[in-house]
Amino acid sequence: MTTLTQQERQSAVQQYVVSRLATGMVQNKLATELGISPAHLINVREGKWTSVSDEVVNRLFAYAKINTKWRILETPNYKAITELCMDCMENNHFRAIAGFTGGGKTVALRSFADRHPNAAYVEANILMNRKSFLSAICRAFGMHIDDTAEGLMNKIVDRMISEEQTVLLIDDAAKLKDDCFRLLQVIYDKTEGSAGIVIAGTEKLKKYLDRSAAKDKLSYRELKRRISFWQSLKKPTAVVIKKVAEVYEIVDKDVIQWLAKEVQDYGTLRNYILNALKVAVVGSNVSVAILNDLHLGDRAYRD
Repeated sequence: MTTLTQQERQSAVQQYVVSRLATGMVQNKLATELGISPAHLINVREGKWTSVSDEVVNRLFAYAKINTKWRILETPNYKAITELCMDCMENNHFRAIAGFTGGGKTVALRSFADRHPNAAYVEANILMNRKSFLSAICRAFGMHIDDTAEGLMNKIVDRMISEEQTVLLIDDAAKLKDDCFRLLQVIYDKTEGSAGIVIAGTEKLKKYLDRSAAKDKLSYRELKRRISFWQSLKKPTAVVIKKVAEVYEIVDKDVIQWLAKEVQDYGTLRNYILNALKVAVVGSNVSVAILNDLHLGDRAYRD
């Protein structure tokens, strides 16, 4: 893989910031999410690189996981998640998404948050404790995090009930510790009727909440009861795979048939298409032979 020059990284970062702002993302909110000042963000947007260090550029490039080749497509899962988030934002529901890895949860949730100023996206991780979880929510809403856990909770609640059509989106929620799940219940109880919450994760998320509630673990029966709907996800069908492939000028029937047989999720589909394009340069040159040679995922161990 060719290493990008610093100028190419700068250009990619600038394009990323401009595209995020073009979707309606609030400038201060984006700056907070990226961990830079609004002034720094303006310098990046306008390409004033003498005022932005290489360290900052590299950090932003890594954070954004920039890939200018892959496009956000309105797959059935994308539409379902978007509609669920909109419903929660407009009608103050607490709902959940549980589906397989590579189902498009993160892409859809991030995209929704980018397009709606009062939507806060948080990606959970196994290292989060009560304070870091609340801090992450505050950052997603564009608020300062220099406070106690109780102070952060109050800020979050005040922010969510002070603005109309506000929704909190928690991705990879299955990675949260019990204390963080209990905080989610508190947030919902304090904002019920004024804001919405969406939690998303793999199938493990629902299994864990069900099992914890069955064991009568503290707060879990109450938390489970507050989730009014669970959204499942669908595997990409042959028709959907064909439509995605055609976006990248891949029209060979044998190639599309191969993808429909081998691919079970959107993440793997993305990897096959992008890696094949690196070899073939253009979609019309992608062949079954190229796809076979990629050896992605489990298929790498079949031969």
